[in-house]
Amino acid sequence: MSDADRALRWETMWHRLGATGHARNVLAEVERHYSEPWRHYHTLTHLDACLDVFELVRGICTRPDEAELALWLHDVIWTPMGQDNEERSASWAEECCARAGLSAELGARVATLILATRHGTAPLAGDAAVVADVDLAILGASAPVFDWYEEAVRREYAEVPDEQFRAGRSHLLLGFLARTAIYRTPALHEALEERARANILRSLARLDPANRREPL
Repeated sequence: MSDADRALRWETMWHRLGATGHARNVLAEVERHYSEPWRHYHTLTHLDACLDVFELVRGICTRPDEAELALWLHDVIWTPMGQDNEERSASWAEECCARAGLSAELGARVATLILATRHGTAPLAGDAAVVADVDLAILGASAPVFDWYEEAVRREYAEVPDEQFRAGRSHLLLGFLARTAIYRTPALHEALEERARANILRSLARLDPANRREPL
């Protein structure tokens, strides 16, 4: 997505929500966060990809503009070793909504959607499921794109010793694999589930040959 296209998309959503203030100034702040030097995956490229995928499922959302805003802001705060990135991003989003003259109720709903990207085991539904699934769309990408994502994530955690990274990454991916369904929205489940599981299996085998298994 070009900078101009991203700006137009942001401004269009901003005005549909009824936000006040200078939309471009807020966007510049958002883009500054996503361009921080320690990011290799959680960048504007990831943001743009999420927005593109969201267009496939926007129509099933109850409040599509709020879901889109949640995607814009879901990684606005992100540090490699941060244990509360989603919570801090959610708080940032609520403050952003308040500064823009949007209601506290709207800000709270957007924050709740951002917290869905913690990808815990609790079942999600509605717009929260959409936001979470869009954030995970990279798992079901083509093999070359998925492999790029894996390399970018490793660069973000470059300070983590290899053995510790392999163990932590394996635990995360095995958790996704153990789910009855990685994707909860029917359209993304149909489009991405099978490929996501194949990608995860390949990744697990690279991380530790003991993880090697046949596709499910």
